[in-house]
Amino acid sequence: MKYKLIAFDVDGTLWDYHDNCIQPSTLQAINELKEKGVYIALATARTYAELNRPCQQDVRADYVIGASGHSILDAENRSIYTERFTLEQTQRVLDLAREYDAGLILKFNNVKCIYNHMNTMRKVFGNIGISACPTVECEMMDYHLKKLPIGFTIHTEHEIREKMIKELSLYPTDYRVEPYHNGTTADIFLPSVNKLFALQHLCVRLGIDAENIMTFGDSANDIAMTKWAGFGVAMGNGNDELKEVADYVCETGWEDGIAKTIRKFAMNSN
Repeated sequence: MKYKLIAFDVDGTLWDYHDNCIQPSTLQAINELKEKGVYIALATARTYAELNRPCQQDVRADYVIGASGHSILDAENRSIYTERFTLEQTQRVLDLAREYDAGLILKFNNVKCIYNHMNTMRKVFGNIGISACPTVECEMMDYHLKKLPIGFTIHTEHEIREKMIKELSLYPTDYRVEPYHNGTTADIFLPSVNKLFALQHLCVRLGIDAENIMTFGDSANDIAMTKWAGFGVAMGNGNDELKEVADYVCETGWEDGIAKTIRKFAMNSN
């Protein structure tokens, strides 16, 4: 099988939390794939602005599927596809954050905008390092009037987060919530959009069939693209449900699982 595009989730997959890095073996394997003409894509719940410098500058992905499918950027950071929230949908999230005094980030491709609890929210996406993109702090909470967001991140106490998620569930056609394992943070996206939706959009644009796609992931939000891809790989440190649907479970990142899998299944096929 000839693989023409390989898509990587970021947190827990490309970015190895065990050693807090992209493993050198992974970067070397990615560079070898590029030399063979294989497209490299990142598929992440983060926006480009929420990626750290290694993910932005060392990987040099051909495409970034950001905000769980709300956005596709090319290697020159040009927008190929963007799905934004409406003003009404945005205002409802803002009102909820005010009501519960929750930390709130509005997601955009090239900037992250903090609306509440500035000091706390600055740290939310700093767990993998600093992005090359700017952060806007907007106490007036009006930045969205210039441009509507492609997602939200909320952060608060666990009980309050669960109450907010319950309220958002009253609008099933407007919001899809991806809670973090830490119990205090969650991303909010549109239910009609996910990583698979954007990956399929990109593949149609490039003229690539599903059988020519390889994906790497570790979480529940990677399940759909893992099942769809010609060869879906689950990380050894990944979600058990994801492992059940994957074509292959590789070793963890710190055991060079990505590089070994690429060399075993992708290098020989190309």
